[in-house]
Amino acid sequence: MIKQLQITLMIILVMVLIVSCAPKPAPVTAPAVEEPKVAIPTVPKEVPTTGEASVDEVATDISDASDTDDELDTSELDDVDSILAEIENI
Repeated sequence: MIKQLQITLMIILVMVLIVSCAPKPAPVTAPAVEEPKVAIPTVPKEVPTTGEASVDEVATDISDASDTDDELDTSELDDVDSILAEIENI
């Protein structure tokens, strides 16, 4: 009985290995559809004022969020590199 069970399990294992190693068909891909280009509206440099200070502050902050070049400037890191090089020489 045990031998018959072992043979059955070996046959099942071999079948699983054969199925898992079989070449898989290539997935069917849909033809590429070109998406239309969408024009991104530009943000005016001057923010219109509403007369309410809190609303104007929020509008200014939102318009300043698009000016990330100044915030992401890495020129200060050059100074840090030179300072670290001087520390290493000590």
